[in-house]
Amino acid sequence: MEEKIIEKGCLIALTLPEGTVPERLYVGLVKAVDSRGVRLGLVDRLAVDLGYDLFVSWEHLKVFLLVTPQENLEPFWKCVSRWAEKIT
Repeated sequence: MEEKIIEKGCLIALTLPEGTVPERLYVGLVKAVDSRGVRLGLVDRLAVDLGYDLFVSWEHLKVFLLVTPQENLEPFWKCVSRWAEKIT
């Protein structure tokens, strides 16, 4: 089911459980999706590639924002900014 919602090429913002990784909020371009989880190419707030990837298993992927390449990115980034303010 998850594989049909999250597809390669989408931009995703997600939070991970506290204590599992240094930051709670990550934003990335979906590079791969399989039965184990999602591989993201991490980007900064300007959507610039940070040069490294993050793999998130389905078990840890509970809350996320998602935008497809065809959608307007401005509302996505506004929501990500508000989300970041609330969790930091």
